[in-house]
Amino acid sequence: MKPKVTRTTNELPFSNLEPGRFEDLCLALLYSVRPWSEIRHYGRLGGDLGVDIAAWEVLENGVKRTWSVQCRRYAKAAKAELTGAVDDAITRSERPPDVLLVVVPCHVSRTAQDAYDRYAQRKGVSQPMLWTRSVLEAKLHAERRDLLFSYFDHPMAAESRAREITLTRNIAIKRRVLAELVQANVKYNEITETPWACFRHAHALIRSVDDSSYPRVCDSPGISSWFKVDYFDLYHNGIAFILAVQDAALTSREAGFQWALLPSRVDDPPEYLERVNVYHLGRVPYRNIVEIDTFGDGYNSGPHIYCQFADGGEPFEDHEYVLASGFPYPLDGERRVPYERLIAKHNAG
Repeated sequence: MKPKVTRTTNELPFSNLEPGRFEDLCLALLYSVRPWSEIRHYGRLGGDLGVDIAAWEVLENGVKRTWSVQCRRYAKAAKAELTGAVDDAITRSERPPDVLLVVVPCHVSRTAQDAYDRYAQRKGVSQPMLWTRSVLEAKLHAERRDLLFSYFDHPMAAESRAREITLTRNIAIKRRVLAELVQANVKYNEITETPWACFRHAHALIRSVDDSSYPRVCDSPGISSWFKVDYFDLYHNGIAFILAVQDAALTSREAGFQWALLPSRVDDPPEYLERVNVYHLGRVPYRNIVEIDTFGDGYNSGPHIYCQFADGGEPFEDHEYVLASGFPYPLDGERRVPYERLIAKHNAG
């Protein structure tokens, strides 16, 4: 059983690990410390002659250094315990190791650490090292979060693992989109700084994974559980689709460059406003795409893209407006105002 960690602020329960399991954890942490030429784990089999783990590294000058590692699952480690670990490591060895590393899952006072260093050096150890509880926790959180998942039921480890799984899945979906939906990149998109995607079909059918009405008209409240859209382009996190072409009015840059969608009751804006067509885009992230059926069916022959409607009941993580004529320049959402305010601002000026 993995020791339970209920809050990320709690100290890790090293004492709940069995002695052999604690040695395994030390061995796993040790592997990433150096490019070892050899590592031997003796402690599990007994008869370790005072050394739980032995390791060898070759320095740049070709010199071979020997490491001895003592894994002591002490609840408290004072001077006596640490100097005893030194004696155990060197008494039954032909010669002292170049590096002696003692690992303890508890806090150690500075006085005890200094005494350990001095004693080990007097016994012939060139470089004594000590990993305490705080060092172990720092290494696990900063360097080996995967071990938090392996040795402890830690929420940060689970979150990190979930992010890894999501990232891997999103990249796999992106590869499928490029392979099955995109035919070629035909020109350079100066907005996204990527080649402009040319899709194999003009349209796609977006379908909710929870949809049960297709091909009947969905009469449930809110957004339909399936609908047809036109492709626009890829973006860094997914696919942008054209949901509608709408009329908008722009002020001049001298007037602050604000814009508004034209209400249906307005035929033409005043002369001081520029009338333009804009694309209303919905951007579907790869994380919301579950499956792609490129064959379609008798009702809709284009690709069917099955999605989680996970963002406020929609498959879109956000919406955007871009100019439909000329180069599709995106309109800043922060500069969008109600049409009445656009008119009132000019009249007030």
